[in-house]
Amino acid sequence: MSASAHRIAIWCLVFLVTGCSHRYTANETTFAVVPPTPIFAGNQSVAVVNVQPSGPEVKITQAGIHSYYADLRAWTESAVRLVKAELTKQNITVADDAPKVLKVSVPHVGAITGFWVIRFVVTVTLETGDGEVNSFTANNLSPWTLYRSMDGALMRAVALTLNSDQLKTYLGQ
Repeated sequence: MSASAHRIAIWCLVFLVTGCSHRYTANETTFAVVPPTPIFAGNQSVAVVNVQPSGPEVKITQAGIHSYYADLRAWTESAVRLVKAELTKQNITVADDAPKVLKVSVPHVGAITGFWVIRFVVTVTLETGDGEVNSFTANNLSPWTLYRSMDGALMRAVALTLNSDQLKTYLGQ
């Protein structure tokens, strides 16, 4: 074996042993929120706050030599942007100094992979200003890509949050 072929073989082995790492944060604009957000009482002001603490990235899944990681605080920020966008569509003012507060976190993201199937699971936790806390877990299945599965799972978890009795009671319907 020539020296260059030997080097290429060694690099290939190193690549196979170490694999590839991917970091992904859900894109909240990939899908529209389905089912649609219920009609809340308009002309009110709400603060939507990311309360997910900063921490190390968590491993979502391993697919062959590829490892996928997530920053839960960044995922929560995507969820917060989606909640804000949906509330704004309802003529609800989103302001940091609002009297009503929604505290949002994404404490869990994970994937289940199989042959031609990628299922992603996301949990969104909502705490309203009156102290009520609930978690909403949703999943999304995609035969196409892990990324679409991730984006869809976040959208579905936020949709469950927005359609919850907890939020309907807090914001009025």
